Amino acid sequence: MKKIELLSPAGDFEKMCDALHFGADAVYLGPKEFSLRTGDAAFTPETMAKAVEYVRAKKKKIYFALNIMPTEVMISDISQFIDELIKFNAVPDAFIISDPGILNLLKEKYKQSVGYHLSTQANCINSQSVKFWAENGIERIILGRELTLEDIRNIRKNIPDDVKVELEVFVHGAMCMSYSGRCLISSYFTGRNANRGDCAHPCRWKYYLMEETREGEFFPIEENNGGTYIMNSHDMCLGKDIEKLICNKDSTIVDSFKIEGRNKGTYYVSVVTAVYRQIIDAYYNGQECAQDIIDQLQTVSHRPYSKGFLFNKPRQNVKDSIYLWNYRFLGKCLCEDDFIKVDVRNQFSVGEEVEVFSYGAKVDTYVVKSIYDYESGQPILQARNQEVVKIALDSDIRNFEYGLLRKKWDNQKKKKTPAKPQFRREKKNK
Repeated sequence: MKKIELLSPAGDFEKMCDALHFGADAVYLGPKEFSLRTGDAAFTPETMAKAVEYVRAKKKKIYFALNIMPTEVMISDISQFIDELIKFNAVPDAFIISDPGILNLLKEKYKQSVGYHLSTQANCINSQSVKFWAENGIERIILGRELTLEDIRNIRKNIPDDVKVELEVFVHGAMCMSYSGRCLISSYFTGRNANRGDCAHPCRWKYYLMEETREGEFFPIEENNGGTYIMNSHDMCLGKDIEKLICNKDSTIVDSFKIEGRNKGTYYVSVVTAVYRQIIDAYYNGQECAQDIIDQLQTVSHRPYSKGFLFNKPRQNVKDSIYLWNYRFLGKCLCEDDFIKVDVRNQFSVGEEVEVFSYGAKVDTYVVKSIYDYESGQPILQARNQEVVKIALDSDIRNFEYGLLRKKWDNQKKKKTPAKPQFRREKKNK
């Protein structure tokens, strides 16, 4: 039986390298304009070509996302972008698309052999739809996140034997109250288009009711056993359930497990990838992954976890939209002689107890004995964000070559409580 693929997000080149180091079999990435990505970290045609070279050298796979639903005015820009990819010889293992027009452009322009994967944005949720797309050149379907385990199994069972197509499912990350992200609320409220990767997440805001003739009188929306907060979803976490998706009576159900997180930080990508690598490997070795490894998923920034739609309707976040985490990422570290070089992301001081998270989801605890400026070698008491320092720990640190430095952190103590509207239930004076 073919081993299932672990597919991780690559928001930029650094995160791509981290995902591969911590165990991803493949990475997916894309440009800012055409792949639901925002910010300055998204890839250009030139950096996408360099990414292909790097990934191929690692003998891993790379997929390019061009999965927006374009309007007519965008088609010429997308066509020019594809020309730029070809100019730089950026040839991925597959393109992730959701629009038939983009699929046609890629088929017309790319003479090299590439594959095509259907994005979850296309909302493919039945076997007949799978058959249609497979007949039109799609090699892999990224199924909609609205499906239950039974739905997924039935889709696999009902795909005709002569239709050769892979199935991919999300196993970890943010969920959306809309069908696979096809939402217009953010665009309507804020002008930020969710279907271009710029969602403001208004479904996670706190709402109050106001009757139109009683301006300024706000009424809270109460939660009960039937919902609702109003549209706020938990994050998905299937760390304990992936064996149900891998195999059914010696028959592979899905071919790839996908981690959501195109806009997440390097700590998130690294830790989540490392944990799912261990979970998958333990399954194929006939073992059960240790609970303390699965618990590492709690150390990344997340909203309360649920199993999504896998077994039933997803739970809602009944309290608030505050992200949870219990560790602060301090920096990336490399061994150098008798010291550790640290690219600092958050400050830490001499005497603090810290942890190093390394490949295999291994965690070691140390105390910082000393800190030195990397260039001058002068001792300092505190390392600050964006500095490069050398540190000495209270133990032999040669047992890891690359790791993530972190410390325990209670973000609930740091959160600011937003101001609430003043509730007025009495009638206004006339």
